[in-house]
Amino acid sequence: MSNTPTVELRSDTFTQPTSEMRRAMAEAECGDDVWGLDPTVNAFQKEAAEKFGFHSALYLPTATMSNLVAMLVHCEKRGSEIILGDKAHMHIYEQGGYSTIAGAHCRTVPNQPDGTLRLEDVEFAIRPFESHYPITRAVCVENTHNMCGGRVLGKDYLESLGALCKKYDVKLHIDGSRIFNAAVKLGISVKELTEQADSVTLCLSKGLSAPLGALLLTRTEADAVLAHRFRKVLGGNMRQVGVVACCGRIAINEMVDRLAEDHQNAKMLAEGLASIDGVACNVEAVETNMVRWGLDKKVGDRVTCAKLVEALASGDDVSVKMICIERGAAIRAVTHRHITSDDITKAITKVRKVMETAVTTWPKLTAADHILTIE
Repeated sequence: MSNTPTVELRSDTFTQPTSEMRRAMAEAECGDDVWGLDPTVNAFQKEAAEKFGFHSALYLPTATMSNLVAMLVHCEKRGSEIILGDKAHMHIYEQGGYSTIAGAHCRTVPNQPDGTLRLEDVEFAIRPFESHYPITRAVCVENTHNMCGGRVLGKDYLESLGALCKKYDVKLHIDGSRIFNAAVKLGISVKELTEQADSVTLCLSKGLSAPLGALLLTRTEADAVLAHRFRKVLGGNMRQVGVVACCGRIAINEMVDRLAEDHQNAKMLAEGLASIDGVACNVEAVETNMVRWGLDKKVGDRVTCAKLVEALASGDDVSVKMICIERGAAIRAVTHRHITSDDITKAITKVRKVMETAVTTWPKLTAADHILTIE
C-alpha cells in the first residue's frame, strides 16, 4: 500500500461515517422495518417528513432506487412519459430504469448551463392528450445539478416550474440528492426550497457522510402507500435497518451547516485552477461543492483530460484524484468534509506542476489519444 498522501476529490461519496454515527450504530434501537417495527427508522422518517414539510418520508438503500420508486408512483399507468434534462443524472447514470422497470417513456429537453430547464421547453414538451402520444405524468429536475457542476436551482425558478406543472396537472419530482447543498447556498430551509415539489429524493451518503441510505419524500397518503409497495418489489425492504438509519438522523441534523465549508473549498480550488496557464475554469459557475473544469484549446496538441487526471493521481509527492466526465471532455472535482484548505492548496500546486511539465515535455498527441472512453 502506497504511503503517498492523497487528496480525494473524485466524489463526496468517499466520506466516512462520523464518530457520532459509529456510536449511534452500536447503540441503535432496532426492530423489523418490513413490519414497520423499527423505532429508529420510524422516528427518522417522521422527523424528515416534518423537516421537509411533506406527508411522508420513506427510507431506502439508495437515491437511484428512490428516484425509480418516485417514477413508479407518478407513472403507475402504462403509457406515461417523464420530462427531464438531457444532462440529468436520472437520464444518464441510472441505467434507464424508468423505461426498463417503470415502463415510462423519457423525453429530454436541454439543460441550460445553470442546470435549469427552460420553462418554454418544458411546456412545449408536455404532450397534448391525443391517442398518438404518451401521457406526460412527471417533470424531473436535479438540485444541485451534477453534470452542470453543482449548480443550484433557486426558489423563484422552482416556483415558476411548479406553477407550470400544476397548470397541466403534471407531477414535479426533484432529484435532490444534494438538496441540502442547494439550501445552504441559498440560505433557506429545504422546506422552502421544495414546497412546489410532489416528491423529493435526498441522498444521505454524499456530503452528509452517512454510510448509506436515501429518503423519498411524498405529499399524499396515496403516494406514500404506493412508494412503500414499490420499494418492496425492487428489493429495497430491509429488516433491522435502524442500525444505519440512525446515521441518517445525524446527517440531516448535524452535518448540514458544515456544507458551507465544502462550498468555500470548492471556490478556492476553482480560483486556483483558473490561475494556471492552459486550464479553463469558470469560477463564477462554482456555487456549491463541485468544480467542473478542463483544458484551454492552446494545449490541446499535448494534453487530454484523461492524461491529466492520470498524471495528477501519480507521483510520489501527492496523489490528487479527480475524474473525467462527459466522455473525457472535462474534469470534475468534488469537495467534502475530509478535504481541508491545505488539501486544496496541495491540489492546485500539483495541477500547476503537471501542466507546466505537460506543455513543455509531453509528446504530441496521436489519434489514439483522442479516442472517447467511458468516464
